[in-house]
Amino acid sequence: MRILFRLITFVLILLTSCSHNPKPGYKNNKLPVEKRSYFYSDSNHSEILQKIQKTPDRVLNYLKKIDGNYSYTSYSPDNKEKALFSAYYEMLPDKLKRSVQKHVIAIFFIENFMGGGMTDIVYDERLQPCCILYLNPEILRRNLTEWITFRDNSTFYIDDGSIQIESRCSTHYFGLVHVLFHESCHVYDYIYGITPYVEPSLKSDRSNIESNDFVNGVWLDYGKTVSDYEFKGRNNFSSYGLGSKIPISQACEIYSGLSKAPFASLYGSKNWAEDFSESLTWLYLKQKYNIDYSVLIKYNDKILFDYKPMSNTKLLQRNVLKLFERSSVSLI
Repeated sequence: MRILFRLITFVLILLTSCSHNPKPGYKNNKLPVEKRSYFYSDSNHSEILQKIQKTPDRVLNYLKKIDGNYSYTSYSPDNKEKALFSAYYEMLPDKLKRSVQKHVIAIFFIENFMGGGMTDIVYDERLQPCCILYLNPEILRRNLTEWITFRDNSTFYIDDGSIQIESRCSTHYFGLVHVLFHESCHVYDYIYGITPYVEPSLKSDRSNIESNDFVNGVWLDYGKTVSDYEFKGRNNFSSYGLGSKIPISQACEIYSGLSKAPFASLYGSKNWAEDFSESLTWLYLKQKYNIDYSVLIKYNDKILFDYKPMSNTKLLQRNVLKLFERSSVSLI
């Protein structure tokens, strides 16, 4: 998910204050058209595959503008790819599955998309929140290890050709399995509020950080951790070419710092929204499907550091899976 980049490049659209609790509705009825559900779809199908639609030109133009990438084109998955999507959708925890079914009104595959996926919040005619899901068709083509290796390497630029970053997950699944889980977590968070708010523009007077079980003891603010969990480079990176990169010569030091913090990935250390999505995704994939995740930092093929977040005691002590299980789904 590319929240920070979009806030910087298209901040006027997102400078509206609201709550992501669906009960009271949106407080400002002067929404730009890009935040209205009808801009994306005129219906909300209950069948998951019917939500996959050809991307309208107006939506493509909107994305091209905010990302500054004019190579975006709509992609239509074939029947085999749709069957894969359906199979991975069925792998989701029931709460995520029902949340996507009810609250995602359109799924668009975008060729050349800058990232694996993106979830955006928009509002229906009753000013209640719903979501749009954007996906990169490359996640239908690359296996999980290939895709996550690409993602994790996209954080760095090569200033030392002898350093390699190798992510290990599974070659039996496609990258879609991670991205679909990850973005579904954002959908759930947008609608039901696991974190105080998913993006800074949604902060309201009712956003309570101190009493939030997920962020308490780890995060002081959206992108600010408690001092014990800060480490070199955490505030200085982006992924997928959407901002600044870190020299790969610092990878060992950065992953060493990351290993002392309670996060499931470097990507998940960016802010509490990515922290929730990455933590729940990897912990659930490990528990339910035995899909592990680790990162090797190598020097001329010699292992310098082996990052294994699924055995990180500080991450496990946060009990993310139990917290998710206890979360309210009364509105689903």
